[in-house]
Amino acid sequence: MFRISLTPWCTNSIAPVDSTFTEDIKLKDPYNNPIYKNDWFNYVPIRAGKSIPLTDKYKLPSHLYWICSNIKKIELDFYSHSKGIILSSAFFHFLKQFKCYDKYEIAEITPLSRKLTSISDKKYVFIRFTDLSFEKFVDLEKSDRIRRKNKVIAQYLYLNFSLKDSDVSPDIFWMKNKLIAKEQVGELINEKGFLGLKMLNLKDFADEYIFRDMHPYPTLNEMKKRDKIWF
Repeated sequence: MFRISLTPWCTNSIAPVDSTFTEDIKLKDPYNNPIYKNDWFNYVPIRAGKSIPLTDKYKLPSHLYWICSNIKKIELDFYSHSKGIILSSAFFHFLKQFKCYDKYEIAEITPLSRKLTSISDKKYVFIRFTDLSFEKFVDLEKSDRIRRKNKVIAQYLYLNFSLKDSDVSPDIFWMKNKLIAKEQVGELINEKGFLGLKMLNLKDFADEYIFRDMHPYPTLNEMKKRDKIWF
């Protein structure tokens, strides 16, 4: 049995409305004029069906500033970003004790406000995946799944995973920006109280996303009320 990470529906008070990465904050207005010393921000492992080598041109810097808007303080341990994931150092080191085959690059990040003041007492890392391993041991076609409605491109919610070889399956793995964990590991994550995610069984996660899909234009109060079920 597995658990999957659910993130709050309403994140206005706990996560930035918008943000940007920059390698330097010495120039004027780095939020709107970020500095990238190479082309790492535009890297994708596969483009037009072809693998893109991870050359120096695309390598992730060792440190980034994460400039966030419309939030006074960040306490999250998990944040999903379009280019990868952001984890608190505490959560990252907790996960490292479990078997995982995914490959990634990592950069330390410093969260700042648009005024370039510190907005967190926690240390953070940005993780960009270069190779997700789930298809090596999960047969998605044979897995119990349902198709999400109102999606132009087919998207699925999984009720169970069909493993190709249960003896070699890892303790945790990532599907895009969703963390999947074996039952016991998922329970440990919840017990630790990491902020910004909750590990649900696959059926509960599917039910929650079916509910969200059926309510495409919720109010802030409706989202907050629904989040109280899980968070």
